Amino acid sequence: MMDTGELAAGPPFSSESRHCEEAKPTKQSMPPLLLPWIAGRSIECRLGYSIVRRFAEELWLMEDRKSARSVIQDAIAAQDWTQWLRPPSSPEWRIPAELKNILDVHDEPSSWQSVMNTEYAFGNSESGTYYPAVVPAIPILALIVQHGEEWPRWTAIEILHDWLFSFYPEQKQGWVIDTNLPAVDLQRLVQAEILNLQSIFEEIGKRDDLSKGQRSYIDDFLTGLDDDR
Repeated sequence: MMDTGELAAGPPFSSESRHCEEAKPTKQSMPPLLLPWIAGRSIECRLGYSIVRRFAEELWLMEDRKSARSVIQDAIAAQDWTQWLRPPSSPEWRIPAELKNILDVHDEPSSWQSVMNTEYAFGNSESGTYYPAVVPAIPILALIVQHGEEWPRWTAIEILHDWLFSFYPEQKQGWVIDTNLPAVDLQRLVQAEILNLQSIFEEIGKRDDLSKGQRSYIDDFLTGLDDDR
């Protein structure tokens, strides 16, 4: 088994990430729930963000939630958000700041506020739209869902739920453009990446400590995922 010292070595992504080789994870090196993110030619290879594998591996090797928080913060900081289109009203610092703020959510009011702030950082919460910057945010939110504390976890789930079922690309932002690849339909891409996280939501649904409201919410979410396939 690898240790976190090995994983921390080297840059989280490289200039060659847009042309990366086919990932070949093994059951010995990666837990099953993480395989959809990195197996084959995943979105991290096709669109040039390669932070997910490194930080997901680090989190898998950790049991301490405080340590997990630090790794998630590193994952947020490692992403070059300037390369992704975001709302004109969202300054460069806002996206990583709002993602990090999710980790501080501790009750229902702070969760609601974090959902609104994050959705406005990536688009327009009122009109239900998002910009291409949501693409690299999806795996980071998935890290919070799988490894974060309770309130941050459900806050991230709420954001992913909204992006999948209620939101659409902002007008004239419906395509992700990469200089080395054909344009990609943004809405289909967002849907596909969130659908790939179904196994993580299923694991949450199996928990015995869910409240009645949480169980109903996650069951409805899973039903919606099945309907969208």
